[in-house]
Amino acid sequence: MRRRCGRRRYRGVRDSAGVWVLRLYVVLRRVRLGQGTRPVAVRVIALDSATTTGWAVMRAPGVLEAFGTVRAGAYDIGRLAERYTDVDLAGIEDSYSHRNRHTAKVLARISGRWQQAFEHHGVATTFVAAKTWQHAILSLSPRAKRDERKAAAKAFARSAYGVKAPTEDEADSICLATYLVSVGVPG
Repeated sequence: MRRRCGRRRYRGVRDSAGVWVLRLYVVLRRVRLGQGTRPVAVRVIALDSATTTGWAVMRAPGVLEAFGTVRAGAYDIGRLAERYTDVDLAGIEDSYSHRNRHTAKVLARISGRWQQAFEHHGVATTFVAAKTWQHAILSLSPRAKRDERKAAAKAFARSAYGVKAPTEDEADSICLATYLVSVGVPG
């Protein structure tokens, strides 16, 4: 069973439990960075940064290793960063402008904590705007409503990786990880 979705190809396979799931097949590409080329990230951790942060670890080509949620306290941030020091790239969902300045400041501080924790362990970090990965992975319009975006992310996590009941944070981080593995190291 094959289906085309934009430029990505999905193929139905049976998982270890004998259930048909869609698995994303990604062609490893090279991304031009400055003086030469660098291979795409082979193993990434994606973080949907918020007070309760969703995280997902994925390796190319689109194999989901682990996912979950964690409170964004200093202790939990440090523990997760220490646990995954062997990843090639940490992708953090960029905070966007809010009407409430206090909320924007809190999200920016949490994103900075995640960036600092991974860079302390020598892991490259990058920020990805939510609209960027949502358009690329979910094929959503930039004007899609929040409920539509969250429902589409949950549906993608269920269909592509067989995740039973992902939270909104977990689903977003799985989609972000898929984007990072397929695109590679952003320039």
